[in-house]
Order: sequence, then C-alpha cells, then structure tokens
Amino acid sequence: MSKSRLNRILSLVAMVVLIAASCYAQAPKSADFPTNMKKYFLVLVVAGDQKLVSDAQHEALKQQHLAFVRSQVEAGKFLLVGPALDDGRFKGLAVVNASTVEEAKQAWAGDPFVKAGQTALEVHPIMLPDLASVHIVYPKADGK
Repeated sequence: MSKSRLNRILSLVAMVVLIAASCYAQAPKSADFPTNMKKYFLVLVVAGDQKLVSDAQHEALKQQHLAFVRSQVEAGKFLLVGPALDDGRFKGLAVVNASTVEEAKQAWAGDPFVKAGQTALEVHPIMLPDLASVHIVYPKADGK
C-alpha cells in the first residue's frame, strides 16, 4: 500500500471518528429525553498529595477557599458547589458552567486547596437540566 493511499485512509478514519463523536455529543432526540438539558462539567474534588502541617494552616486555607468559591459562584462559573460531609477521599463537588474541560479546570486553578496540593480534581462532562434558575445565596457584606 502506498504512503499516500495510507494517508487518505487514515484521514478518512479520522473524519469518521470526529463525525461520530460529534453525533454522540448531541442530546438524544426522544420523547423521553428532557428538552431543557444543557452540557456542564462535574468537578469531583478529591484529596490531594500534600498533607497540612497544622490546624491553623488548614483554617487559613479554608477561609481563602470559601472566598474563592464565592467569587466563582458570583461570577456564574460554579452553579452548584458543596463539600462532602464525611472525612473520606472525596472532598466535594461542583457543577461548572464552561465550554471545555480545560476551561472547567482553569475555573478551579486559583483555589487555595488545589494550589497547595490539598485537593485534586476529576473533571467530567455531563448533561443536566438547565441550572439557570438555581441560586446560591450568601449573606450580605454587613452579615445580614
């Protein structure tokens, strides 16, 4: 088989794979599939490799983390976010409004726990009902 023929075959295979992937990524057309589905990214926050040396260090990182999460919620990037309530490997989750996995990871890049190696991320594309009406409520700056 000639090199040019092999290149044409490989190009054709690559096109078929891309078209199939594009079709698969589309929402199914079915009377049983909700019409308000939207693509988001599920971020699973898991324990990282680094261990903290003190409770005071952990508390400082936690306060910075909470401020970071609030900034991402208020910016419309984190639509749902919360901690796990046990002390296992799984630390929390977020549903991130992003176009790509890289964008979802970048939304977490400034998190103090991630930067300190305390947590790591698993990012997965998901489809959920449109979360535009979900709101996370914070107290006002004056504490009320």
